Amino acid sequence: MGCVGSKNRQQKAVYDRLSQYQLASIEESRGLKTAPVSLEPEEYKDHDLSLSPRQFHNLFYDGFYAPYITNPDYLLLVDTRDENAYLDDHILAARWHGDLPLEKLPDYTNYTLIILYDQDGRGITTEDSMLKHLLIRMKKNRLDPMAVCGGINQITQSLPYMVTSNSLGVPEHQLAMSWFPSIILAETLWLGRIEQGTNTTILLNLKLTHLIHIGQTRPALAFPGMTCLTVNWNESLKGAELYSTLKGAILFVSKAMKERGRILILGDQGVNRSATLAVSFLMSEKLCTLEDAFYYVKSLRPACQPCPLYMDLLSKYEVELFGKKITSVEDLW
Repeated sequence: MGCVGSKNRQQKAVYDRLSQYQLASIEESRGLKTAPVSLEPEEYKDHDLSLSPRQFHNLFYDGFYAPYITNPDYLLLVDTRDENAYLDDHILAARWHGDLPLEKLPDYTNYTLIILYDQDGRGITTEDSMLKHLLIRMKKNRLDPMAVCGGINQITQSLPYMVTSNSLGVPEHQLAMSWFPSIILAETLWLGRIEQGTNTTILLNLKLTHLIHIGQTRPALAFPGMTCLTVNWNESLKGAELYSTLKGAILFVSKAMKERGRILILGDQGVNRSATLAVSFLMSEKLCTLEDAFYYVKSLRPACQPCPLYMDLLSKYEVELFGKKITSVEDLW
């Protein structure tokens, strides 16, 4: 009898907890005119040690005042294929594994990032592959290597401007000079700095159809057939006028998206006003909360950080979308 009574008490405690969760859920949902959809931050693909092509691209071109790739201690990128394959084509700035003095592995701790790749990404789960061998050896030397999901095949397919080939006849350092914007939505939306809107290499390689510039002067370059919008959004803009400006910019991006456009949002540094627009557009397009959209953009462009005024603006937009405030802005700092 004692055992039965104990089980009953345990079951009642479980039911009580479930009831509390249900009540909390009901309370959380009260006042919502639309239920938000979950938007997960960009995650590693296929394996704990792998980077998606989009993550790899954004890390490669990350930076604030200049791309970090110009710092020789930022990235060690290693091609684990055979030497002939490397000489035929490879990802920009990559070194062939055979040229690395492996006895000096402990010295590689000075690199911020160590990223490896093979032909198709399968080496990460293949025991006798060079990629797997180097990953294990580097881990044993207390390094933190990652591998590109899909290998050079996937980069060539989705990001061809990141691959250099002998057939191009262009020096590798010239190809690497351009500072590409961050990919927010694959093949659809990018976020970057104002000078990237004046770079012919970037505009042509991304095949952009729409430019939106947050500032008071429009980008210097606009190709035939490209639609450009300059948003007169200066630092002194506040209140209803600021909110109306943001809503107009969201409308422009949404319309471009419906036209299957390829859109680049530009700001002075691509971290404050332009990031605010990117977050708000995701909230509108994906029907997600401010918190989800913020961390999604942050995972792809770590430097982005809308100022407190614009975070409050995004909170107001969240209320408009869902009927109530869901995200605590203070928790996002």
